[in-house]
Amino acid sequence: MKQDAIILTQFDPLMSSPSCLAAVDHLGGRILFQAGETQRINILALQQQVLPCVVLVDTLQQLADFRQVPANAMLSVIPMQAAEIESVLTTGAAETLLRMARGERS
Repeated sequence: MKQDAIILTQFDPLMSSPSCLAAVDHLGGRILFQAGETQRINILALQQQVLPCVVLVDTLQQLADFRQVPANAMLSVIPMQAAEIESVLTTGAAETLLRMARGERS
């Protein structure tokens, strides 16, 4: 199964709600993580993360000016320290990190 990898750099509390967590990726793109009435585990898991963090999702939908992860998507946070990810971003190696997170060879 193909997964998408995302580097989240910040949350947007103004655009978030109990049913949706808005975040920004390392390129400045907006990503909305949806929650259902009984399915909030993805949002709860993400809210506990220190940013930046790398997230794998099995469903990522491209909409008009943002991407969306539905409530029923499988989500995994890559176990990496925020300082390490920040260093990767500073050196311009984000795409390499994303390929590695997806399990692709360089």
